[in-house]
Amino acid sequence: MGMQVPLLPQSPALTSPPGEKWWLGFVIIEKNHWVNVNIFRKKISSIVNQTLQLVLGLLRLAFKPVAYSLLGGSVVLLVIGIVFLNNKPDLSVWHTYELEHEFNRKLELTTFADYLQLEERLFQELEDKVVAPLSNSDQAAGIGSFNRYLEDGQSSPRRWPQDWNRSYELVAEKPVSVVLLLHGMSDSPYSMRALAKSLHASGSTVLVLRLPGHGTLPAALVDVKWEDMAAAVELAIGYLVSEYPDVPVQLLGYSNGATLGLNYLLDVLERPELPKLSKLVFISPSIEISAFARFAIWQGRFGRWLGLQKLEWQSVMMEYDPFKYGSFAINAGDQVYRLTTKISKQLDRAARRGLLEQLPPILAFQSVVDATVSSEAVVNEFIRLKNPNNRLVIFGLNRRADVAGMIKNSPSKFIARLFQRSDLEFKLGLITNVATDSMQVQLRSKAAQSTVIEYSQLDLRWPEGVFSLSHVAMPFPATDSLYGAKDLAMPGPLNLGHLDFRGERGVLAVPAVEMLRQRWNPFFYWMETEIQNFLQP
Repeated sequence: MGMQVPLLPQSPALTSPPGEKWWLGFVIIEKNHWVNVNIFRKKISSIVNQTLQLVLGLLRLAFKPVAYSLLGGSVVLLVIGIVFLNNKPDLSVWHTYELEHEFNRKLELTTFADYLQLEERLFQELEDKVVAPLSNSDQAAGIGSFNRYLEDGQSSPRRWPQDWNRSYELVAEKPVSVVLLLHGMSDSPYSMRALAKSLHASGSTVLVLRLPGHGTLPAALVDVKWEDMAAAVELAIGYLVSEYPDVPVQLLGYSNGATLGLNYLLDVLERPELPKLSKLVFISPSIEISAFARFAIWQGRFGRWLGLQKLEWQSVMMEYDPFKYGSFAINAGDQVYRLTTKISKQLDRAARRGLLEQLPPILAFQSVVDATVSSEAVVNEFIRLKNPNNRLVIFGLNRRADVAGMIKNSPSKFIARLFQRSDLEFKLGLITNVATDSMQVQLRSKAAQSTVIEYSQLDLRWPEGVFSLSHVAMPFPATDSLYGAKDLAMPGPLNLGHLDFRGERGVLAVPAVEMLRQRWNPFFYWMETEIQNFLQP
């Protein structure tokens, strides 16, 4: 028999019993033989690389035409997409002018009085740089009388006794509470006017804050950040606490104003030096928007890179509303998305640390159909808050039989599932028809962690022709002079609540969908009473 020769010299110190294996760095010891693994790995690596190169070469030959076609098709689609998105009405000065005196957190203002002084300079700049030059230019005649930036226009805020685009305070002699009211994205303090007056009449001092980027030009929404709005909220709350040290401070937020309110609550948990709030009311809270919003901002970025300003806008519309922007910047939606994402992470942290029980009670009102906010997302957020003192009231659809056949994607199953659940840690209410053949409404309600439903008939009815509420209708009564119902609205310079034009589609500058959208809440005064009762100290 021939003698076996080891690949490397034997070493008595490194011999091993037959069948055993020791790993020593890059060397395997097996039956007293040393095998250099590096040599083995190099050979295997060489074979693998050659195989991969062969496969990739074959793939290139087979798929090169496909790849070029996909690349070319993508470029074509991108160009078509840019052309389509850029196919909006021409931008005007109110879409492009950058106001210099708008608040942002980097200014580091220390008092709310400083905020108001800056706001005064901001509106003077608006008058001097946009309104006066535009009103006195040759363009004025071609713009039309329903433009809010014309001094004598039908939609000019100057036609009203008070410019409701600005922050304002209603002071009670001996306030039972102080309430900060926050409007929504693209809105103004006008949207809080009715609730501010009712809370003031019930004995509260109220402060309605104009959030940065609002009440002036839609262009301000192109660059505003949610952090700027949050900083303004902190200034306002700090002012109320210092002015009324022994009075409970409360907050009422509409749409994105509610989101900012929840953000402040969660900030208090992580920054104990912030003043605490005693109660909160949310109306149509912007708790969650589509995940698609995270990609929408790229449309605006492409616009800047390509010098196409129209791409920075989701919609470009006639500015016919004195107290709300018609046009909507891509950045505005992105800021809501960023804020809600931040809040979601904070909620997770607070839940892990067991801090959610420290949050004050919240009362919220939400339309079951809402083109801006997901009603299911609002429910899910209330579930996460886990507070049996919280209450969510949902305004349902008009279920009368002759209307129901016109409804698509009915939320009835969603509502039924909610009332069947026994794990909801909040009080739930629903405003709905007494029966499918009646316009009379009732309140269905159930306590936290219960399936027992109570029924309370209300002295309220669905108005004829109204099948649901909407995101924008919630804070306005039928008597509102700007958005109220026909024959019910208080007299005013302009009424947009019952626009009723007839003609061919595509002719008017204001889309028909905007005219059809419900602008006022037929159940406002019931909601108002519920809010007053809830906020009582």
